[in-house]
Amino acid sequence: MSVVRDAPPSPVLRSGSSLATITPIDANFNLRDSRIDEDKYQLAVGYSRPTAHGSWDTLVSVARSRVADVRRVPASGPERHRRYPESAAHHDDDYADTHVTLTAAGGTSLIAGADLLYGLGRQTSLNGNDAYTVPLNGSVLPPSTSASPATEIAAINDKRLFTGLYAQVNWSLTAVGTWSAAFA
Repeated sequence: MSVVRDAPPSPVLRSGSSLATITPIDANFNLRDSRIDEDKYQLAVGYSRPTAHGSWDTLVSVARSRVADVRRVPASGPERHRRYPESAAHHDDDYADTHVTLTAAGGTSLIAGADLLYGLGRQTSLNGNDAYTVPLNGSVLPPSTSASPATEIAAINDKRLFTGLYAQVNWSLTAVGTWSAAFA
């Protein structure tokens, strides 16, 4: 499990090949309540069982994450900023694999299995076309998100499902090397 709370940095202004001296090193021109917060939970479980000819192995992984992202990006001019999407995203990432490894005399083995990859993503964004101005010397705090209401609401939903069968053969021609061939 991971919980990350982060304040996004402001764009760093340059003057030629060096940083601009008008901007303090730790200046932040993002909204007062800017943040990138992610909560992620993941569980992976594996199972292995010996068989008469080899082993049967299974792995299942389930991950869920929630991300809140509130930022601004520069618009026209060095002191103007536009509202960046204020978004809430949900990601589901699931994976499963099961395979059998059969071994024969002489070091030859066959691995055959199936896997599944599932993903679901949902994101809602609140966008605005308003601009705000703050001096580059950091003497004024930027406004909060409540000072600039959203003028556009966008939503994205995406689901993906991939499955596959695979086989791999490993064999030894000599005691020194091993050859391999895979089929998916």
